[in-house]
Amino acid sequence: MNANIRRLLEDAAVDRAPSCIDLGCGNGAVCFWLAERGARVLGVDRALPLPPGVPATITGVSPGSVVLVNADVLDFDPGGPFETVITFGLLHSLGSPERVAQVLERIATWSAPGGRLLLSWLLDAIPPAASHAQAHFPPAEVVDGALGRLGFEVVTHWTARLEHAHHCGPAHAHQAVYSSWRRRS
Repeated sequence: MNANIRRLLEDAAVDRAPSCIDLGCGNGAVCFWLAERGARVLGVDRALPLPPGVPATITGVSPGSVVLVNADVLDFDPGGPFETVITFGLLHSLGSPERVAQVLERIATWSAPGGRLLLSWLLDAIPPAASHAQAHFPPAEVVDGALGRLGFEVVTHWTARLEHAHHCGPAHAHQAVYSSWRRRS
């Protein structure tokens, strides 16, 4: 977890939220970090090594809890509402502006009034890499505008340079957005 993600989580005091959902949770690192601090977290990712659609309760993460589900966020109904919705690294992996809009609309239906939304996504790849051929890098003003129309108010918002490599590939950089929103009551 990078320092910007940790800052978002700590500033939002997510560990005190009674219910959290992490969309595109990857290996569950954020889920476990939150559960160790007392949060109840549902992690959803279509790449989890679990049978599709079957919730797996993870033990030994008290005082909170973690349930992981292998599912596509556009095909899954997690119930809700959730006090905190988290999506780090999901938007740019969706492949099209239409899918980004669909996920943002679903997030709005899963967010409790007064609840928090924590987002991070990539704006670009420098230099462009083959590993990003299917990526869609949504502009910040498009995502921000959609969230405003869906009933969210920005709390914090910044961009930062992120450098990394994919599976032994060449290192490259991105501009990434880090933002926290509150759902209007």
